[in-house]
Amino acid sequence: MSDIEGDLFGLLVYRDDGAGGLERIDERRAGDDPIVITFDHERHGRLYILARREEPEPRPFLAKSFRLLLETNVCYLYSNGTERGGRAIGGDARLMCIDETDGFLGSESGSDDIQINVDVNGQNAAHIPNSDDLEFDDDTRRDIVMPTVAYTNEAVFELVELDDLSVDDRASVKIPMLPAAVTAAKQVIAQDGPNIRGAYEIRFDDGRYELEITVSHEPPCD
Repeated sequence: MSDIEGDLFGLLVYRDDGAGGLERIDERRAGDDPIVITFDHERHGRLYILARREEPEPRPFLAKSFRLLLETNVCYLYSNGTERGGRAIGGDARLMCIDETDGFLGSESGSDDIQINVDVNGQNAAHIPNSDDLEFDDDTRRDIVMPTVAYTNEAVFELVELDDLSVDDRASVKIPMLPAAVTAAKQVIAQDGPNIRGAYEIRFDDGRYELEITVSHEPPCD
């Protein structure tokens, strides 16, 4: 917290304790500018930041402004352009079939039956089972809506082409954290502050897809 008017604001940071209450992470009294709190937060749950006015008695309430800056090593994949708290740019994420995978005897008869997995640190963070909305032929475009995925290091976006006649085909792309996510993208379609909408190529041995999705350092805003 910086630009503190009159050095009269303190800062407290809380997180969900997992039992319906709050756990205090740290507290700084008024006086320093800036006030800096450094902490680790590795489990699921919300964070709460409280700026507390600490004017002496009698309080004239002169302290009116401050600035908060959150720096984090977490990135987020946003897919839903209308989700509350989401920051997806340009609407929902989109999956496009550039070249359908080969089927029986090398033909492209039939459609690719796709399901989607997103893994973070070796654990599944999102799964979208196959449905009519995930049937792909050449040039098919489908909007993809899934929960917001938080990650460090990288997120692995995997496509599984389900096949009744052979082993399922799998292909994936690794989406690193920003700023590396910019150079990893085949194309940066749009940018809004720390958020980008990037196109990432996913290649099967005999097919090719392209994923458009938002990568951001900003946490959900709800």
